[in-house]
Amino acid sequence: MKMKSIVVIFTMLSMFAVGAASPFKTLQVLPRGDIYQEGGDLAKALREGFAIVLEVKMGENGKLAGETERTLNLIPGGRKVLVRWRTDDPRSVPLFAEALNRNPALFEKEYIFVAPGPLAQEIGEKFIWPRHMGSYRIVESAAEALDMRRRDEYPIVVRDAPAVHARMCMLNSAADSELMVEDRLTRAVGRNFLPAQTDISSRASVYSRVAELDAAADSAWRGLKSREEYDAYRKAMRVKMLKAIGSFPEKTPLKFRTLRSFSKDGYRVDHVVYESMPGLVIPGYLFVPTDPTFKAPYAAVVISCGHGEMSYWKYGRACVDVVRRGMAAFVFEAYEQGERTEYTEYNCCQNHTLIGLKAMLLGSSMAMLRIWDGIRAVDCVETLPFVDKSRIGYMGQSGGGTMTSLMTAVDWRLAATAPSGYLTNFGYLCRLMSPQDAEQNIFGQLAFGLNHTGYVLMPDTKVLVTGRFNDFFAYGGTVQLMETVKSVAKMLGESDHYAMNFAPGPHGWTESTLEGSAQWMDAWLNGRKELLPLDGAANRRLDLNCGKVDCGLAGEELPVLGGKGATRLEGARDIHAVLRDWFHGDFKARKSRTPDETAALVRRLACIRTPAEAKIVVKEIETEEIGDVTLRRLAFVYPDGLALPAVCLTRKGTAADAPRMLLAGSHGRVAMLDETRSALARGSEVMLLDVQGVGDIGKMVYPYYGAHDTPEEETAIMLYLMGESMVGARATDILAVAEWLKERGRRPIELVAEGSVAIAAAHAFAADRSLFGSVDTRNAPPSWTEFLDKPGVPPPYRYTWCVNGALKHYDWKDLLK
Repeated sequence: MKMKSIVVIFTMLSMFAVGAASPFKTLQVLPRGDIYQEGGDLAKALREGFAIVLEVKMGENGKLAGETERTLNLIPGGRKVLVRWRTDDPRSVPLFAEALNRNPALFEKEYIFVAPGPLAQEIGEKFIWPRHMGSYRIVESAAEALDMRRRDEYPIVVRDAPAVHARMCMLNSAADSELMVEDRLTRAVGRNFLPAQTDISSRASVYSRVAELDAAADSAWRGLKSREEYDAYRKAMRVKMLKAIGSFPEKTPLKFRTLRSFSKDGYRVDHVVYESMPGLVIPGYLFVPTDPTFKAPYAAVVISCGHGEMSYWKYGRACVDVVRRGMAAFVFEAYEQGERTEYTEYNCCQNHTLIGLKAMLLGSSMAMLRIWDGIRAVDCVETLPFVDKSRIGYMGQSGGGTMTSLMTAVDWRLAATAPSGYLTNFGYLCRLMSPQDAEQNIFGQLAFGLNHTGYVLMPDTKVLVTGRFNDFFAYGGTVQLMETVKSVAKMLGESDHYAMNFAPGPHGWTESTLEGSAQWMDAWLNGRKELLPLDGAANRRLDLNCGKVDCGLAGEELPVLGGKGATRLEGARDIHAVLRDWFHGDFKARKSRTPDETAALVRRLACIRTPAEAKIVVKEIETEEIGDVTLRRLAFVYPDGLALPAVCLTRKGTAADAPRMLLAGSHGRVAMLDETRSALARGSEVMLLDVQGVGDIGKMVYPYYGAHDTPEEETAIMLYLMGESMVGARATDILAVAEWLKERGRRPIELVAEGSVAIAAAHAFAADRSLFGSVDTRNAPPSWTEFLDKPGVPPPYRYTWCVNGALKHYDWKDLLK
């Protein structure tokens, strides 16, 4: 079957019994000549419900075989296809993308990609994510793909044994294509017994509350009836926001200085640096008018970068557009971008998450760190003798739009702002995609009524909101936000203080939307009110043929630090070192606590509810006899309908006062079967539980940046928005089931937790030690201390594993002592 280009191998697997020797049918690797015939084996297999394994292997010349595309066309829309890369050659990614991009209909299928580590990120972020959001998963081994079977994501049946997993990883020839068949106990434990459409119920339960709180936040703004009510509400909201993001550092010397300058036509560009905290060096460009038409003191506009290097043309172009209107412009670089990049092992979004998680564990946030950079940038501008401090504005696109929104809410020195490509509402955002970068989410903000609308209305300033019709920051949410803003503005008699700018097209700051932002600054900072209202139609024509535009800098003029990198300068530090210092200060200040005091602290920080508070109802679904084992299927149901599937197993003859074990892991019930068999043999009763975000109720909808190993990550971030945690939600699950078990047996429960569920188990144990006789954790993530305090490249870490502010008081592993 060797081909000159890409080798495509198909293995068809069925779930229908056909004989006594083996109740499952395996179709051997199909001969190439039969694959494409109209009535051939592939078409027949599809009609019979077989699954498809497509293996892609690079050949000698790296060309895409036409057969690949033709084969994909044969697969019905909506069918799941397991695509396995049999090489780490990066050329296979764009070649496969070529086939899919030529035929958009192919995106109707759902793909599970098994790729070597070096390719997984590239596949997801450069090819699949922009076009195929939510309908794919990337895993790094066939064993992970097979585990999806237990959640009915991929119809392969395999006995729970490492030898089978190893064998399946080698499934690339006819000799290896025969499957071993699972036994009755494995099949019975793994069967999904909940109603249809419950696979995303963990996410749906949390999302519904997010959407309700977001709508309630808008209603609160619309309910304000006077200027007095508005002023009191917005000031109170700002106080709550500042508390939620964490305390700002002390203001220290900026050390703002110019490294070199370039004279341009009508303006000057200075390469500058400043320090937002001691040793945290930030490079930037300062554009200053030199056209004699304009006289100092000038207005000034600070510009935040999105997720891309500061030197990227759009930021230079934005500065030129501002400076040619007689205003100074200052753009500075963000964390882990351009010359501030510290760890190239991750992209900037993933790096932002790692910084944000470290800050979160200390009760701070990435939002605070980013806002602080912006506040200090405004401080720099205020030091310039040729700038009018009363006329400072702020604008940015994408991640820069986020920063502009946050700065609008917090820094009330700003006279006008223009956030672009960000503002929408959480209802739209979390339904159509996952919550975004760490700085875009503030702990508990929805619980105290702060949504995107609040960023606009809080400061009583002039705000232009820019969106695009096909942006992944949903335009519909932007429209709803502006309806609330206009309602409040009308009540205040300040309708002209807010406006919306929009354009067709996808996410981006093109000439039309950028021009609108610059015009808004010109109108409010330079007093050119004749520019209002903005002529959006005229600006949109600029996108049709903008020609060669002035972007300010090019070639050797671009790098502020000559490519040396900000953290490589003498005396410079990176943010990870700063956070380590904060941690060591908190560690020294920790107090000793009694078990009862620890229990209260853990419950409060992780937002753990008692079973009575959670109001969980236990429903027995059905009972099945498997040899000498009685298997009972139960559902632990929350008031909103979220049901935790659990399976209770008891061997006949087990004593009434026998030990009871509760097993829960991050890979679902079947992954705990080896321990289950051992416990049954010892005479224990065993409860297998799928906690929130796991197994039958843990399907991924939208993968959070790089977190393909943690499907529940986006749900964990939505909990963070509401001031809760996935750790606490799962600990609540465990406490409810443990209490039910103890009431039946009157003995403390033996708790065994695997993977990320171990962190929740530690919290459940600390919250109510009376329920548990022992706790055993296995294959758990690193401790919070190891993640935050260890120098060098941080290991991947997840919101799912963290509790906001907890590391100031304890590490999760401390709770097991």
